[in-house]
Amino acid sequence: MAFYGKSCEFCEKFFKPARHDARFCSDACKQKAYRRRIDPEVGSIHREKQRQTNIAITKQMTTKQVVCELCGREMTVGVNHTNLAYCSNACKQKAYRQRHRREGQGT
Repeated sequence: MAFYGKSCEFCEKFFKPARHDARFCSDACKQKAYRRRIDPEVGSIHREKQRQTNIAITKQMTTKQVVCELCGREMTVGVNHTNLAYCSNACKQKAYRQRHRREGQGT
């Protein structure tokens, strides 16, 4: 029995197809070929710049500046975590100890 193989239409790597009508060696090559077919002008360098820009925009929209209640240091937190009151576990522990000392003296 002869070995039947094909060449990937995207990367031209030789592969053994699982189906008789397979055109690509992997899902990754299939996706890359689709993207190139949709917009052949867009290269990987342009996509990388666009990805970096999108990350920067997303970070600006999803972060907020808050101030630590104990030491007053500014910190950047995600908008879903704006209820954070302390900049570190050390400040959190120090505030806890101060609160409990005051409560112990009041009774």
